[in-house]
Amino acid sequence: MVIDRDYRYLIANRAYLNFRGVNRDDVIGHCAFDLPTGKEFEMTVRSKLEQCLRGEIVQDEMSYEDRTGGERELSVTYFPIEGSKGVDRVACILQDVTERRTAGRSLRLFRALIDHSNDAVEVVDPETLRFLDVNEKACQDLGYTREELLGFTVLRQIELRGSSFGLAGE
Repeated sequence: MVIDRDYRYLIANRAYLNFRGVNRDDVIGHCAFDLPTGKEFEMTVRSKLEQCLRGEIVQDEMSYEDRTGGERELSVTYFPIEGSKGVDRVACILQDVTERRTAGRSLRLFRALIDHSNDAVEVVDPETLRFLDVNEKACQDLGYTREELLGFTVLRQIELRGSSFGLAGE
């Protein structure tokens, strides 16, 4: 969307309208204070817009409750747009990052569980037999760092381990 110095919506694309659950006529030409989200605007967005109207690119993150009552996470970037007398508009790019953040938290939890397992965990590419991932227990059991193991194939690791036991060439 694009907002002018009077906080009036000049442009709002279909994605923004769908995101807010409004029609174009409900937004374009209207002041952000006059919309149902006016209180939210005053509390969270106005200071970012004012900073942007001073010529700065501003990045922010915010959480909000969507129309279904669910919590969503947004990444928002405000870009100053210069007119003949300086910055007179702001382009706002909103990106819903809820799924990406949820996936990141799940991945960090999974990584913590695997790393603290009492069992060695080795993830191997079935085609190349390269180690894709290993946990700390696997590193301890095999006697290599994680970086070393990730550079090996399973066969190379067996060759190396076999030679340390005097098995190579037998």
